[in-house]
Amino acid sequence: MKRRPGLDTRKAPGQVARAGRKMREQVILQSVAPFFEEIEKLGYDVHATSDFDEIERLVQQTGRAGQTPMMSVERLDFTRRDAFWTFLMKDGEAIGGAGVKFVDLGDETFPTYLQRTSRAQYGREDDAIAKFAQPLVDTLAGKLIYIGELEFRRELRGNLRLVMAFGKVLQGLSALKWANFDWMYAIVPEAHLKFDHLYGFFTTIPDALTWVEPVPEGRLNSHAFLAVEGRHIEHLFKVAARRLKDRNSQASSQTPA
Repeated sequence: MKRRPGLDTRKAPGQVARAGRKMREQVILQSVAPFFEEIEKLGYDVHATSDFDEIERLVQQTGRAGQTPMMSVERLDFTRRDAFWTFLMKDGEAIGGAGVKFVDLGDETFPTYLQRTSRAQYGREDDAIAKFAQPLVDTLAGKLIYIGELEFRRELRGNLRLVMAFGKVLQGLSALKWANFDWMYAIVPEAHLKFDHLYGFFTTIPDALTWVEPVPEGRLNSHAFLAVEGRHIEHLFKVAARRLKDRNSQASSQTPA
C-alpha cells in the first residue's frame, strides 16, 4: 500500500513537530507576501522593531496621543522576546502602527490575569473589572498574542484596502514570531465591528468586560474582543490571500485597455 505524501509519522516526534512548523511557516509566508506587495503597490513600507526607544519616537509620529498602560513602552517588564511594534512608513516617517505582545498564561486563567494586571496598570487597590462575559472566560487561555495600539493618521483611516493589508502583515509577523500560540486577540470599539472582515478574526465577543467605576481612560464597557485560535490561523491567511487575489484580478479586468 502506498503511503500518502505528507509528514512521515515514522520519524521521531521532534522531527515531525519541526517539519509541521516548517510547513506552517511556509503557508503563512506565502499567504502574507501578497499583502506586503499590496502595501508597496500603494506607496508605503512596513517597519517592524523591538527597539523600545525607537518605538516611543515612532508612535508619536503616528499621531497617537499616548499609549495605554497595557502596551506602554515605559513598562519595565517588556522585552524584545515578548513584544514588538510594526509601523506603516511613508518617506521615512511613521504614519500608522500597532503593538503586539505575547503572554504565556500557563495554568492561570485569562480573567485572573486581566484582573491582576489591570489593578496595577490603572492604579486600583481593589479589582478594576466587575464582570467578565462568559464566552471570554470559556475561550482565551494558554499562549496569547495581543494586538493593540492600532493608530493611523486621520487621512489614512478611510483607506480600507491599506488598513486590511497592514493588519494581515501584522498578524503574519506575530504568527511567525510565536508559532506555537493558542489565541490571537484584539480589543475594538463596538462601532468597529462592522469592519470585522478587515481585522480577520473568527470569534467576536461583544461587551466582554464590565469595568468598576470609574471606567479607565481608553476603555469602554462596550468594547468587543476579536480572537482567532492559533490552529486556525493558516486558514485565515489562505482565505485573505485568495480574496486579495480575486479583488486585484477583478480590478485589472475592469481597467480600460
